[in-house]
Amino acid sequence: MSARIEEILEVIDYMHSQYSPDFSENNFRSLRRDAVDYVASCRGIDSTTVSNKFRRELIPDITGTADFDSSLRAWLDNRDSRLKHALIKHSKNDEDESSVNRLFSARETVSYSTHGA
Repeated sequence: MSARIEEILEVIDYMHSQYSPDFSENNFRSLRRDAVDYVASCRGIDSTTVSNKFRRELIPDITGTADFDSSLRAWLDNRDSRLKHALIKHSKNDEDESSVNRLFSARETVSYSTHGA
């Protein structure tokens, strides 16, 4: 699997596991930074290397961090498929595409509980 897709999927998976729909924009950005730092630490690479994958390497489909955040939140909240389609479009091989489909399909049935509920 390409590093681009693998690292982005790891960020998405981390965020999915920690996300709550009642997160403010600041909470969401903080969660993304935590996810990037976690993936970078696990891989022994710089956080910028990880964030560049979604900031720069998905253009023109996803243009920057704010667009990535917006697309990811749309999927987390409403199962919007824009981010999934962008990742498939930027997949380098069948393994990338299968990994994207597997992650998004496995997470589609999970619902979130709100904090304090």
